[in-house]
Amino acid sequence: MPDVKNILVVEDEDVVAELFAKKLRNNGYGAQVANNGLQALDKLKSFKPDLIVLDLNMPQMGGVEFYQKICGANGKPLYPIFVVTARANMEEFFKDFEVVGFKVKPFDAGRLLNEVRVIFERLDKKVKILRDLGDIGKRSLVIVDDDKVESPKILKEFKKFGYQDVQIISTGVVALEKMMDDPPDIALVNLALVDIPGDLLIFKLQQFIKTQNVICVLYAHRNFERKAAVLENIERKTGVRVLREYTDAEELVSAVNEILKELQKDKLERDKWD
Repeated sequence: MPDVKNILVVEDEDVVAELFAKKLRNNGYGAQVANNGLQALDKLKSFKPDLIVLDLNMPQMGGVEFYQKICGANGKPLYPIFVVTARANMEEFFKDFEVVGFKVKPFDAGRLLNEVRVIFERLDKKVKILRDLGDIGKRSLVIVDDDKVESPKILKEFKKFGYQDVQIISTGVVALEKMMDDPPDIALVNLALVDIPGDLLIFKLQQFIKTQNVICVLYAHRNFERKAAVLENIERKTGVRVLREYTDAEELVSAVNEILKELQKDKLERDKWD
């Protein structure tokens, strides 16, 4: 029998909180209610949730202060947080926070149940991938990208997934120099670098013994000018792995994870014959 997922509903409207909790309980979840941040902190002394449904505007202690109280030394919350609020303009604010979802009220308990199911499916999938990949937190990753808007988003997504040793290098020349001195496990390289084309940078890395084992992933933004045929030609000539297009940083994380799974599978197959 699968473990019961526990959910803490932090909501100051008693009727809404109880409706949410009842719906969750009736569908197999363990649910408890707190009417403000202070009550929620007290609940956490004896109740360990797999997810916290967090309202923002509450008396005594609001959602943002509560969020800050439950963050660890690394600045990340100790529990997955799903934010619900009547203030639609807060979604942009919470993009800088570690939350698993954001929903604007009002919505009914059935909609909450659907959101919770999707969140747990995503979290369970992440756990499985992490298990399959082993300890990815020990893998070093360099992002070579001169796009000052996109590269921080990519870095944040990898760190959110569990990659700890991640850095951005904004030029190909500096990246080549640094990677020759201290090769990373993975190099994620933007094709459209200004100083050196990404494919040429990877080609150079593959020519040296010290860096030829670096896992190189070449990628291009979805609005990149070159046609798919050009990218395919690059892949054929250099042997680098190409993610042809992306619009969301999560796609790059998925691409790297898939490559790591393939490599791990190959290693297991080789080990059988050794």
